[in-house]
Amino acid sequence: MKTKEVVDNITMNRAIARITYEIIERSKHLNRVVLAGIKTRGVHLVYRIQKRLAQCLCQNSYY
Repeated sequence: MKTKEVVDNITMNRAIARITYEIIERSKHLNRVVLAGIKTRGVHLVYRIQKRLAQCLCQNSYY
């Protein structure tokens, strides 16, 4: 069966970056933010957002 690509890697990375920055911009208390993903792909997406969020926080010292 042929698979169809809905979103390419560049677009997905851009979306994850935007979601991450929205979380940072809108959250007054980042230590209270909870990320939840619905099995199975939602969990993978949350891990990618979590990783990007950690990178942004370390680079920009938002703590």
